[in-house]
Amino acid sequence: MSSVRASASAHPPADPSAVRLRLRSPGDLLALVPFMLGFHPRDSLVVVCTEPGGDAGQPGRVGLTVRVDLPQPGDVGPLCRQLVRTVGAHRPGSVLLLVVCDRPGGVDPPCRDVVDQLAEDLADASIPVQGRVWAAELVAGARWCCYDECGCSGTLDDPAASPLAAAAVAAGQVTYSDRSALARLVAPGHPGTLARRSGLLEAAIDAAVLDGELAGGEAARRDLAAVLSAVAGVEESRLVLGDEEVVRLAVALSDPRVRDACLALSVGEQAGAAEQLWTALCREMPDPEAAEPATLLAVAAIMRGNGGLANVALERAQGAWPGHRLSALVDAAIQAGTHPDSLAVWIMDAARDARRQLGVDEPAGEPLSPSAGAPDAPA
Repeated sequence: MSSVRASASAHPPADPSAVRLRLRSPGDLLALVPFMLGFHPRDSLVVVCTEPGGDAGQPGRVGLTVRVDLPQPGDVGPLCRQLVRTVGAHRPGSVLLLVVCDRPGGVDPPCRDVVDQLAEDLADASIPVQGRVWAAELVAGARWCCYDECGCSGTLDDPAASPLAAAAVAAGQVTYSDRSALARLVAPGHPGTLARRSGLLEAAIDAAVLDGELAGGEAARRDLAAVLSAVAGVEESRLVLGDEEVVRLAVALSDPRVRDACLALSVGEQAGAAEQLWTALCREMPDPEAAEPATLLAVAAIMRGNGGLANVALERAQGAWPGHRLSALVDAAIQAGTHPDSLAVWIMDAARDARRQLGVDEPAGEPLSPSAGAPDAPA
């Protein structure tokens, strides 16, 4: 069955409050979806939640955005029920249902059974459906049409020409051609290199265990210092990830206290550098150790609203280490519809607790604040 992976609006611009968009038609919203997800969806069902407007007569803001693969016929009911649970946990003012697929549908847009079933289940949960729209793909000139009786239709403007796209580019954010391109960011690197490093790790971990027995907490604090030094190296463009560096970081992150302390790097001035380091280590570190930076990458992506990257990072973690506890907990929280602000509190509490265990007083990151705004939804 297709799995539901939810996240807050992905790829917020550097200053989201500066980007306010009045959406005139469903086509305008469709053109924004690639920048909200971080990639161009294909064969997908996308649920866009809108929050109630702050003032009377004001349009709501786009909130949670959920993308799933279009289900097989036998999976429609279970998938729709899971989507309702995920969306309902965020208590949206309304939702829009978007189908992106190039399947022939004749006069009627395709996948109507999926859309009808989900709309019915949402109505049963008292979640208003504001609109239901299909598009073959999300590129300039693609045809879109509505499933509802109004029969509205049109062609998409160029998504890359939208103000949100410009803001994403200015913030250094990349929108990938499809989900597989995003997944390649965290895919394992050269098999020979990884096998060599795996062999080196065996001896390094034995030495680390002995070091821990002799030095106690000081050994773990050195491990944390090694990770923080690597993050600083990314900031200064001087980090080289050869065998020695990768093995050292793998040993450091194998201590759950060190890994959890690094969760605080998901926010603050070093967040971007930390995310770059975790991404590189997903490729450069052998399995199962790669599960640790992959989980840290997922958390960092969640904190900046990049749900697409968070999902592929969690898949990388579970692929590297099936049953990996922290990545499974993070994934379960997302799929249960846990609000990003609640996740942030849990993550920072875990980081503070780990740093107390290590005897490190100063936080590695900065206090979290709720994510800023998102594009206005159609009134």
